[in-house]
Amino acid sequence: MGFLTLCVFLGTSLADDWNKSTTVEFNEPVRIGDMVLNAGGYVLKLAPLASERHIIQVFSAESGRLILTTIAVAKYRTEVTPNTEFQFWEGIRGQAVALRSWFYPNENYGLELPEPAVGFVGPERPPSGSQPAGGPIERLPREANGQWLRFESSESARGPVVPGPPLSQTHPADLAGRWQQLGGFREKRVIAVGVSHPSDYRLTLQFASKDATDVARALSDPNVGRIQPDPNHIHLLVDAQATRAGIEREILNIGSQASRRDLTLVFMSVHGIEDVSTGRRYLSTFNTNIDNLPDTAFDMASFVTLLESHIAGQIVLITDVCLGSTAQGTTTKGLIVRRGFIDAEMADRTIVLSSSAPNEDSYESPRFQNSFFTHFFLHAVSQLGGFLDLNGIYSYVLRFVPDAVWTESGHSQHPMMYPPHVATRIVIGAPEEK
Repeated sequence: MGFLTLCVFLGTSLADDWNKSTTVEFNEPVRIGDMVLNAGGYVLKLAPLASERHIIQVFSAESGRLILTTIAVAKYRTEVTPNTEFQFWEGIRGQAVALRSWFYPNENYGLELPEPAVGFVGPERPPSGSQPAGGPIERLPREANGQWLRFESSESARGPVVPGPPLSQTHPADLAGRWQQLGGFREKRVIAVGVSHPSDYRLTLQFASKDATDVARALSDPNVGRIQPDPNHIHLLVDAQATRAGIEREILNIGSQASRRDLTLVFMSVHGIEDVSTGRRYLSTFNTNIDNLPDTAFDMASFVTLLESHIAGQIVLITDVCLGSTAQGTTTKGLIVRRGFIDAEMADRTIVLSSSAPNEDSYESPRFQNSFFTHFFLHAVSQLGGFLDLNGIYSYVLRFVPDAVWTESGHSQHPMMYPPHVATRIVIGAPEEK
């Protein structure tokens, strides 16, 4: 598929150089990420994250509402232009063209979105309040055979975001064979940790234990995660089971069985605590004592080292946890993985998917009865019957979590993955190799 240039009306402001704010008027429908925007006015910006400059947000120019969030990659051009430049992938006749690249005036580096490819089924309707100025949003997921499906969004009142049917209902055999050809893992295991009711009431969370339970259930589902549903492969620790000693024991237990051809997923839904006197950050456990963090909690900077020193093979650490302060007593769910922690400690075989970006909080949802991140993570792992790769899972939560959090609370929350763009062949739901 080639690309073409489409004429659009643009407006930029030099005062917005940092977030690259660009006002654009599309005279025909345009696909950005997994959405088709009707003709109308929009504002494109980079997400307000100093550590991640590849996340694009699109707002309604009329109402200022956030419509979508998507991730891109850096693209270089040898010659700059004084005006904003968009390029578009050449589309199929009768369908909207897809945005390929976006360059800000007088800059060599811009952003590029992937060529439309086999994707996932999004919710049948977006969160309330996320309609673009031009009207309803049309989602264009594509089946494994390359044929586009059409889903028209609803303009009904706020309600739960309902996932569409897995594409595996129509192509289960083809998908399974395709991922087996990529090479799977000999065995897969999960440690799912959730602490809603710790011994210290100040660290109470509403849905953390349910988050861990729901994740363990989905990953052991024979039609989704396909992890063997026995105590040697599913290690669920909630509340009183999730002491520091209990978590360490399960890590050692898995370490005694895992080989270099295995996959281990570690899901953490707990509180994070920052000791402002030392600057050190900790993962809480059931028996964490805020007055004695080194002995009752896990130091964040050494947690990955602990995992890798005992567990062979590929490790995926999924963190839906909070980062509170011992001085301020913060209790909102938020990020554990700050950039300094990730850059310093990650090894090649560990991938971290975290619920929010540096300096953001994460939030729980009474409507979903889970955290926002876990709710959409569970939807993501069920896409394509479990055959969506880790990059696709990240794209899914990055697309839907910010919109849902913004709609319900007016706050910003952007999931992050590190290292980025390396997890294409990690398919959580792929069958184990025989």
